[in-house]
Amino acid sequence: MTASLHIPVTRGSPPKDLEIRPKQVKAWLESLPLAHSIIAGRQMREHLVALNAVKIDVDDRLQILQNYRPVAQTVFDELDSLYSRGATPLPPRALEALQLARELAAALADGYRIVIGEKTGKLLAFGAKKHLPLLLHRVLEHVALILIASYKSYTPVPDGTWKALHEVYLYSDSEGVLGEAADAAAKATIHDLYAETLLIALTDPYRLVPGEIDRIVAQVRAAKVSVTLSKSRPATPPSAHFLVPCDTDKPPKPALSASEERGGPNWRLLDANALVEKLRTRKKAFESDAFARETLRRGGALGTLDLAITNRNGVAIALGHPVGATGARLLLTLAHELALRKQRYGLATLCIGGGQGGAVVLERAGA
Repeated sequence: MTASLHIPVTRGSPPKDLEIRPKQVKAWLESLPLAHSIIAGRQMREHLVALNAVKIDVDDRLQILQNYRPVAQTVFDELDSLYSRGATPLPPRALEALQLARELAAALADGYRIVIGEKTGKLLAFGAKKHLPLLLHRVLEHVALILIASYKSYTPVPDGTWKALHEVYLYSDSEGVLGEAADAAAKATIHDLYAETLLIALTDPYRLVPGEIDRIVAQVRAAKVSVTLSKSRPATPPSAHFLVPCDTDKPPKPALSASEERGGPNWRLLDANALVEKLRTRKKAFESDAFARETLRRGGALGTLDLAITNRNGVAIALGHPVGATGARLLLTLAHELALRKQRYGLATLCIGGGQGGAVVLERAGA
């Protein structure tokens, strides 16, 4: 069965005061006060929302969206600096920046959806889909921006965000364009962007320190290893298998058993073993004296972790615990481990949203 993509409905002709000419829109965008990101962002959002509500020539709409792209990226970066680096809970100005970023991203995603709805029939009639991967990639990157903004600001993901991400993936899969390059220069594909978004969600993002998501994305891209998504369990270690419930509005989760509730027929299994192995290889390189001398300009290796005593029972997703119970879970696990192994001292550490951290040393009585 072919998957569907939600296409916003456009109604009626544009009002006289709404600029719909691509060249004039470009000139207007270049005149916006980008140093004042909230002011510029509001004007862009209002124009896009109005544009998405009316019928205009599809090629003009696409050109306008392309004109928006560099300016919107500048505004998104400025808004990001307001909501991702401030105190938690967010002060009013940071909250406004976050909401504006979400609404602007949603308006851009809707604009590209409208273009897909208006162009796809024409493209298929001529037997060509060369523009479809790029348009779907644009939708996906703007919906993903809404998700990442939530993680960076330590705020809940808006309802419908995961459903929208899964929808783009399923539609792209049904159209056979998942692996096609959306951007010839960057060789970006819809599969890679979707998988990257899933991996970020699996890092326990609300416990990352500010700025760490960007570093994780850089690591994943630098690894240049593609994870796989399939409807069957591969013959690889199950510890790196994750269930993606594509029929729901939910993020991926560890695939604990074959009988687990999958949320509908369109589930996928994410296999991250290739990426895990690549990162392990890189870690070993950092533990090499030769690598340390030749690449890091250090006298010796950075050192190794004794895995026999480090996180013996797993961490984060592997163990799990309710939000707000991190400390209790860590201390209880450590206390049981000290008793089991008859050791005297144990160390537990944790990160705290906003760049803070905590640590505690337990001593077993009578050890």
